[in-house]
Parts: sequence; structure tokens; C-alpha cells
Amino acid sequence: MSIVFQLEDAYLRANLNDAEVLWQNFASTSCSQDTQLVVNIIRQRLIAQDYIGALHAARQATLYWAEDQSLYLRYKELDYLYGSDLEQQVVPVTDQMLMAGDACTEALLLDLKLYSHHITNTEVVKLLKVFVKRWPEHRPGIRLLLNKLQLEGEFEDIVILCRQRYIKRRKHESFMLQVWVHALVELQCLNEALRLAFEAHNQGELNKEIVEFLLVHSIGLGIASDQGLKSSLDTLCQACKLEGLEEAIRFELALKAPLRPLTPVFSPTQALTSSPRASADCLVVIFSGVARRFAVSLTLLDRFFAGYGVAVVHLVDKEDSYYLNGISGQGGSFESSVEKLREIAKGYGAKRIITFGHSAGGTAALHYGIALDASNILAYTPVGNLSIDFFDRHADYRNRPQIRKVNQVVSANRLDIKPHLERSNFKGQIDLYAGEYCVKDLVHVDYLSGMSQVAIHSVKDVAIHAVIAPAVLNGSFLQTLLGIVSNDSTECSCS
Repeated sequence: MSIVFQLEDAYLRANLNDAEVLWQNFASTSCSQDTQLVVNIIRQRLIAQDYIGALHAARQATLYWAEDQSLYLRYKELDYLYGSDLEQQVVPVTDQMLMAGDACTEALLLDLKLYSHHITNTEVVKLLKVFVKRWPEHRPGIRLLLNKLQLEGEFEDIVILCRQRYIKRRKHESFMLQVWVHALVELQCLNEALRLAFEAHNQGELNKEIVEFLLVHSIGLGIASDQGLKSSLDTLCQACKLEGLEEAIRFELALKAPLRPLTPVFSPTQALTSSPRASADCLVVIFSGVARRFAVSLTLLDRFFAGYGVAVVHLVDKEDSYYLNGISGQGGSFESSVEKLREIAKGYGAKRIITFGHSAGGTAALHYGIALDASNILAYTPVGNLSIDFFDRHADYRNRPQIRKVNQVVSANRLDIKPHLERSNFKGQIDLYAGEYCVKDLVHVDYLSGMSQVAIHSVKDVAIHAVIAPAVLNGSFLQTLLGIVSNDSTECSCS
């Protein structure tokens, strides 16, 4: 058996000690000059989703082929994405480095990713704009810039960038189209977003996620009464074999006349946005996820809750700590932020608090909901245990840079929600949601199974992390909302 096959076998057996011996032997053979074999071994581990094996192989490669810059960059990238403890030194990136004549795009972009965890998102955007200006065809750089612009709420800049790239190519690219459509919807340009979707459909670039987004974000904009809008969405839904139009219409028809003033605007740059001060028996606290936006239009949610006289607070995690180090501008700690939310609830006269979130926001909904003695906690695909050991134990490498950062900046006793729930006298209801076939999310919600306050729900036929939009389109999300606004049997203490 060749050394390459022996290495494959060692990784299949997860025997890294054997693999290290084999790498040493491999480096001494005549095959060692063929670094493409090395790259293939790393690639095979990635294809097998053996991220620890891929990282180990890349690390060994840098030991024995230290002069090969491409192997070093591959190792550095894998360490950033999947390493438990980041071994790479953070290099501050400057405009001068980006404009240097001998600048290496891949190395600079990776250094910028590493550096981005140590500076503000605004500073990252400035550097990325320089990067993209110099390398306008570098797709990973453009993709990262678009992502950071979304976090900053710079939707007009997104539209300009996407439009300029489209003018050059006269063809839609799926990685930009989705962000472009999102930005247009945020700018309340739904008709233009629909036009783009039809263009993309004609070019064969339209995907189901874009249509799902458009359908969900059309609720409240007239799909029940505007036949033109309904017909356009129906055509797109049929093109992508997406069901849910009737449920979207049903959601819109369920909206009631507001019993309080509506919230004027929600922004991803505002750490805390609250509905206008008016007496309310119930306060819903909505935690956005890492992307600083919610899967459903916040304007729609505000309008829904206003129909029942329910006050709303929307939170954004500007500290990138899953809110566990507190809410930006609200005291600088978890405990002080809890007290701030108590004060807000008192200001409304609320007797009930409901916490509600998705992903990182779902995690925060759990922590804050228990601390606030909420009557209801709605957590969609939350993380029950943020410790990196828990993630490693379950081979979950999603969003590893963020998880690693949280483990560095958040107190260890705050990472795991289970001990807090066990020690508390929490009497409210906790509803956890995950996709029926999303194994990694199910691990996190199952972690809290067996707790008397917890009910676990599977979103049918969903295998992805983003479960709220599918829940909207199968009708279960509306039923959940109707259930909590009509539930006045459990009161929380806001004192």
C-alpha cells in the first residue's frame, strides 16, 4: 500500500500519531517533490468533512515543505476556519500593505480576516474597499466586503457595487444576486428586487433562497390584495418549486390594526431599538443573530405585535459575543444589560417579557430570558453550550472564528446555559426549534432536552440552519406568534 493510501487510512481511523509518522516517511521519498499529492491529501480530508484531519495534514505539510507559500497559506486558512486555538499571529493590515507592489492577494485577505476580529467593522469595511478597488475581480474579497457592508447597513453601497459588477458582465452571479436583492428589499425597493429575480430566472441564476426571501419579506406589503404582486411571486415560486404563498397571504391577513404607534425604523447599526413608549402589558425582546438582521422583516414583526398592543425591543450584538458580555451601550456587562431590559419593561408597564431570537440571537434569548424570568423564550437554532470543547466533541466547525472569539472574551461560566437553567427558579416556557434534518443544530437543542421547562420542535423537511423563513411558509411560525400573544396565564416578575 502506498504511503498516500496509508495516510488516508490513518485519517479514516482518526489516528493522528500514525499520520505523523507517515508524513515523516512521505517527506523522505521521491514523491515528496510532488506537492500536488500533498494538496490532494488535504483536499480529500476536506471533501470527507474531516476538518481536523485536513488541518493536521496542512500543518504537517508546512513542516516538511516550509518553502512552499501556497501550502502555508492553505494551512493558515484551515487553522483560521477550524482550529480550536488560533496559532497564527495577527498581523495589522494597513492601506500601504494593500497598495504595495509585491502584495499577495490571498495572504493579505487572510491577514485581513484575522485582523477583523481585533478592529471595528467600520475599519474592516474601509480596508476591504481598498482591497476590492485594487483587485476588483477577486471574488472572495468582494464577497467579504458585501458581508461587512450588510453588517454596517450600507445597503446603497451594496447596490452600487453589485450594479457596477453586473454592468461589466451583463450576467447575474448568484453570490452577488442574493445580497443585491436583500439590499433592495431593505431600501424598500421591492419592485426592483422582483425585476432582478426575473432577470436572474431568465439567465438560469435564480435560486430558491432568493425567492423564499422575497416571499417572506413581501408579507405586509399587499400580497393579499395586490394581484400583480401576488402573480409575480406565484410565478417565481413555481419556477423554484417553492410552496408557501398561501401561508404568506394568511400571515398578512392575520395582521391587526395597531394598538400602539409603530416603530419608525430598525437598523443593524443600532444596538437597541425600542417601540414608541406606550402602555403595554407585554414586552417582546428580539435578538438578531451574528448577521445583525432577522430572518423576517422586523417591520412586519413590529406591526404584528402592535396589533396586540405588545411592545418590542430589538437588539443587535455589536460586540460579537452572543450578547454574553452585555448589550453595547447598556452598562458593559451581561448583568447590567439584564437590569437595563428590566427598566425598559417597567417603563412600558409590562407584566410579561418574551425573549425571542435565532442562531446567536436564540442563544441570547435563552440566557436573557432565564435571567429576566420571561414567561416565554422562543429560541430558533440556538447554541446550548458555546464552549469550544462542546463544538469539538460534536465535530461542529461552523462559524469557528466567531466561536473561538466568544471563548476568548466571555467568562467560561457563562458559555453553557444548562447550569444556569438548573440553578434558576425559572417557571416560564422554553420552546426550542431546529430543522428536522439539521443534525448539528439538533445536537444543541437536544442538549437541553429533559429539562422540565423545555419543549423541542422540529421544523419539518428543513436541513439547514435558517429555519424561520421555512417556518413562516409552512404556517408554524404564525401559530407560534399567535400562541404567545394570547398566552396571558404566565406572568413574569419585572422587579
